[in-house]
Amino acid sequence: MARYRQPERLTRTISCSDDYVDLKPVNEQPSDKMDPNLGLIASMPKVDQEDRSDLQRRWRNLTKLKPGLSEVNELDNESTPAVLIFGGINTARPTDYLNSASMFLYHLDRNNWNFYGTMLEPRNYHAAAYFHGKVYLFGGYNPLHCIKGKMQATSTTFQLTLDVKQWRRRADMPSARAHHGVTIMDERIFVFGGKDSNGNIIASVEMYEPELDQWTSLASIPEPLMGSAVTNNEGLIYVVGGLTTKKEKNQEGVLSNKIYCFDPLNNKWYRKPPLPCPRAFASATTQNKKIWIWGGASLSEGGTLASTTSVDIWDPKKGRFEQHLIFDSPKHCLAVTKAGTQVFIIGGMSSKENSSLAEVQVYDRKRDILQKCAFLPVSLTGTAAVGIPVNRSPASDITTSKTTRSGSRKTQKTLKDKQQSDIHARNKAARTIQLNYRKYHASKQRRSGIPRDALRKKINVGEGDRVSGRIRTYITGYRPKAPGDDDLSKDFAPVTIPFWPPDPDTSDSVFHTVVDQFHCAKEKMQFKHFYTIPRQIDPNLGMLLFMDEDYQHSKKVLGLRNVESTPYYMSRFHATGDIQDTSIPVIIAIGGVDPQDPMNVSYGRSVFQYHPLKDRWEFFGFMSLPRNHHAAAYYRGAIYVTGGCDPHIRCWGEMVATKMTFVYRLSSNKWTRVADMHSARSHHSMVVFNDSIYVIGGRDDSGRLSASVESYVPALDEWNQEKPMPLPRMGMAVVSHGGYLWVMGGVTSTKGGNINPPVLDDVICYDPVFKHWVSGKPLRIARAFGSAVVCDDKIWLCGGAAPSQDENNYLVSIPAIDVYDNEALEWIQKATLSCPRHSSVVVALESCLYLIGGINSHELSAINRNELYTTDSDTVQSIRELPVQLTGMAAVTIPPTCVTFRSESLSIMIRHKVVT
Repeated sequence: MARYRQPERLTRTISCSDDYVDLKPVNEQPSDKMDPNLGLIASMPKVDQEDRSDLQRRWRNLTKLKPGLSEVNELDNESTPAVLIFGGINTARPTDYLNSASMFLYHLDRNNWNFYGTMLEPRNYHAAAYFHGKVYLFGGYNPLHCIKGKMQATSTTFQLTLDVKQWRRRADMPSARAHHGVTIMDERIFVFGGKDSNGNIIASVEMYEPELDQWTSLASIPEPLMGSAVTNNEGLIYVVGGLTTKKEKNQEGVLSNKIYCFDPLNNKWYRKPPLPCPRAFASATTQNKKIWIWGGASLSEGGTLASTTSVDIWDPKKGRFEQHLIFDSPKHCLAVTKAGTQVFIIGGMSSKENSSLAEVQVYDRKRDILQKCAFLPVSLTGTAAVGIPVNRSPASDITTSKTTRSGSRKTQKTLKDKQQSDIHARNKAARTIQLNYRKYHASKQRRSGIPRDALRKKINVGEGDRVSGRIRTYITGYRPKAPGDDDLSKDFAPVTIPFWPPDPDTSDSVFHTVVDQFHCAKEKMQFKHFYTIPRQIDPNLGMLLFMDEDYQHSKKVLGLRNVESTPYYMSRFHATGDIQDTSIPVIIAIGGVDPQDPMNVSYGRSVFQYHPLKDRWEFFGFMSLPRNHHAAAYYRGAIYVTGGCDPHIRCWGEMVATKMTFVYRLSSNKWTRVADMHSARSHHSMVVFNDSIYVIGGRDDSGRLSASVESYVPALDEWNQEKPMPLPRMGMAVVSHGGYLWVMGGVTSTKGGNINPPVLDDVICYDPVFKHWVSGKPLRIARAFGSAVVCDDKIWLCGGAAPSQDENNYLVSIPAIDVYDNEALEWIQKATLSCPRHSSVVVALESCLYLIGGINSHELSAINRNELYTTDSDTVQSIRELPVQLTGMAAVTIPPTCVTFRSESLSIMIRHKVVT
């Protein structure tokens, strides 16, 4: 069933460098001089309900629109993309309602238009969007529904499934509108502004989630706008120009030259440099990270709308405009869509011709030219167009059939030959790479002086043999990873490369991910080994007991088995059955370890819930496997847990990092395992950005520090490699802020026999869009194993460990809470914790920061004391303790099941009911 939720009302604010006075909604209508139809449609007749039903019934059985125009029922887009347009209106014959209900299909290779059928209802000045094989139509005017001669705006949403050509009505928009803008970003559809059914220009913004069939109201545009050009670029949505109303009363509508930028992640508006001149009823697209503004209307000397021929390009980074193309004839209210490498400019209005247009032009992005193509079957303005990509589904595989036309068979044969040639090219490239590698490996052997047969030896240790009390098998080189079913490597020639990938070459290393590792300078080994963690960077300060394999050996000899028992601390808990509260966000803490009892796996599997208003910890249950020093993130109704150490997996007495990823979905209340990361890691960081989950750095399963960065796409269940950090590090704090991933502090690798703690104070920022690293303002002091969170649009860095100069060279916990001043561009200490800690977790609830668990180096133990810091009052208070002393935990906040309107903020309620 369709749902609609409305969050708390947001004040209409705008953040930018220039001062700007907020605009209040004005219920004024623009005069007829601003009519996009140029006054050609003065009045529309009223159609009775019976006549409307009769028209729609006849349209459903319609097979031919007019002579010479063929009808098609299939897209036939297996080889080339197609263009599909919906509705519109002919200003010369506005009562020809069939034009507003028709769909027309254009094939690029045939250069002709075909009749594709009719919609459920006629529409004009609506908006359309293509999303995952479906077309969505939003709002617009219905010419069959007129009041006092004026067409009425609608709030309906229609969905057309292209595979089966089936229409379906979806959830209505909260506000009726026409002349609005639509764009798709992050699998959501955003609708901006427009003109409502009362004739008022509106500023509301709404977001539609197709999977949930649900609308959500967002922060409104700073001023009412209709006829704006809308597009998205690099995670931001731009609203360009449009028709607005003045703040003064009894004033006519005016054209706007403003450009507003909307950040969906933070639900905020920003103002950009204005257009060179006011413009409305234009269209916008994004190409090469620049915004193209097609056509539109400006003011003539008489104060009426005048169509323009200009196609301008705006660079958001430089804020610079330039005219790139000129149309043959001026036009506004045109429909623009991208299909493949071409941009189609369809129909519209022309003040020069004083009529709607049937002209269709196509812009070839590769050759940078405008060309004319087949005209529309009828002159239309206010139409909506979408580009349909090439159908690459299994049903459209490159096969021939008896019923296929000869032209289609030639196209399929050509594509099949091209695919075979691509496979041969890939095989040839693979053989070239393999040949060059063999030459490189042979030259490296000659330089090192190691005999060729020596590298082929495998050092085996028998099952009963013991090496320093540990059962181990040493092997030179790596084992190649078998390709998956979807791996393109299965198309390569079956050539085996020994010892692939090669050992890291110290002379050619760009990032010190392998060369500069923590190890004893005297240790000389000719095989891959596990790098034990040195004491100067050990977050557990050497407290973690040595977990020798003798424990497992004795367990096997005595015939002991694992017994999962209920933790002893459960008797002190109020058990909870729901992980999510109905009205208040809650904190979920997952896993952890007690350094003095590391084999107690019940700690690593436990999931605790903390209720802020009750100030109470509740035991929720267990996760699939025990974990500590892992990372967790909440994303769209699910908790994702990556990596971490498993007490059951050990090497040289230390727990080893894993590459597993688990997800707990709130809808099913089950833990499931999803795709593994490419690299095992612990002591890493995890953050959500733009519908992707990023994991950064950490310590891998061989004990080495890692500089790798990976991104996970939940919708595809796959991990992708990102650009690595300049230096390997672990124990850093990471947040997503301002379009960047901020990496703060941490520890890196040492060079030579240096024993000083390599704690960092630098800050580096990663741009996931452009995939490059930039430097930020260094921290106030060097620190590692701190926790960071974004609160009140600021970065807060809490706790951590700093290097010391004592004889043991251990890390020292610090109690400082630092904040990054966005204006002064520096780190400032704001508060001091009552208990110094590192390896703790921090979560934010409005203006409240919760610090949970961790290690205190002054007490030389893990702690169960938790603290609450409120940013607005700048106070630190103690809250309910954990049931056990834990470190290496992960925590997330879970929103409530429903939105609740409160008379006071959650932070005020926490201070009154918990702190005091």
